[in-house]
Amino acid sequence: EVAVREQEALFRGVFDASPIPILLSSTPDGRLLEANGAALASFGYTRDEIIGRTTAEFSLWVRPEQRDEFFRRIAEAKTVNGFEAVMRTKAGAERIMLCTGTLLRIAERTCVLASALDITALRQAEAEQARVNERLYTNQKFEALGTMAGGVAHDFNNILTGILNYTSLAQSDCPPSHPQIKEFLGEVLKCGHRASEL
Repeated sequence: EVAVREQEALFRGVFDASPIPILLSSTPDGRLLEANGAALASFGYTRDEIIGRTTAEFSLWVRPEQRDEFFRRIAEAKTVNGFEAVMRTKAGAERIMLCTGTLLRIAERTCVLASALDITALRQAEAEQARVNERLYTNQKFEALGTMAGGVAHDFNNILTGILNYTSLAQSDCPPSHPQIKEFLGEVLKCGHRASEL
């Protein structure tokens, strides 16, 4: 009996000291049998508020279909690792949790031992990195477009310089007997100067 009590105390100490939230629930009803201090702190509940109740009763899982899928997988494979789910704290904050679950027998009773690691900050950092990368990609596209536009403008200006110079020469060489041709060439010069400014 002493050995059993010592063993229970050892496992209780490990369970309570774990920095990772751990929940123990019965199957198939899903009533919570135990929750360690990290679980209570993470979700903002006291033991009295959750022990004996199901997670559905206090809406721990934001998406009930994720809860159903998690427990379905445990029932089929006996263990689940790396299951990502959104959970809600007592205060209403949504947290992205990476869940692990194992089906086990304790004192002739089938239970699920589940742990949940909060990866909200990691997912937010990844989303921010994706936004930064998207902005960087957009800036690079605009920079490339600007470089291309600058090159086109430079080449276009070289072409216009030739048009303006030759039109100016043609206008100065135009005989007085052809005033309309001189006027037409003047219009070409005006358009050329407008294009150059553009």
